[in-house]
Amino acid sequence: MPSQMLAVDVGNPDPRIIEQVAAVLGAGGVVAAPSDTVYGLLGVNGNERARKRLTAIKEREGPFITLVQDIAQARQLAPAAPAWVWERLPRVWPGPVTVVLPVDGSTISLRAPGLPFLDALLERTGPLWSTSANPPGVPPSETAAGLHAQVTSAVDLCVDGGPARTTRPSTLVDLTGMPRVLREGSGDAGPLLDPPPPQT
Repeated sequence: MPSQMLAVDVGNPDPRIIEQVAAVLGAGGVVAAPSDTVYGLLGVNGNERARKRLTAIKEREGPFITLVQDIAQARQLAPAAPAWVWERLPRVWPGPVTVVLPVDGSTISLRAPGLPFLDALLERTGPLWSTSANPPGVPPSETAAGLHAQVTSAVDLCVDGGPARTTRPSTLVDLTGMPRVLREGSGDAGPLLDPPPPQT
């Protein structure tokens, strides 16, 4: 079992709780916590120890979704994305829409959740890797108490934010070329799906 279970009001989080969670993440820890969709596993983006642990829990290499606080954080991670992407993202962010953007000959998947708990955490930690808090073959949990034992025994901290906002993951949209939905989920990707403007 994890060393601690913390309860949090996701709409009005106690700053002391945010500091506790941020400290665990900053040390390379992995946290199971509520999100704007299902419960997720969190680790600091770019932390190799966190990446290895997320990989072990999920039994697969990434790529994992990266949560950002806002478009400014997103632009730092995907500076090569075209201008039209940044013009459209405010129509769906914050919200449960994940976008795949080009970066350094590869791609990155980004989402700005807009949940006050995560906003406060992202302000403290910077971008966070995120993946649903379930091992392979097990559906995502709708509560912290329902997290699978394989997850709770592998993380450093569980955060109980009450029932999940939805049982569906985020909608996943590829914006590396012609916009297309890769996974239907809980968010409305419609504002992103018009063809990109012609290059000049």
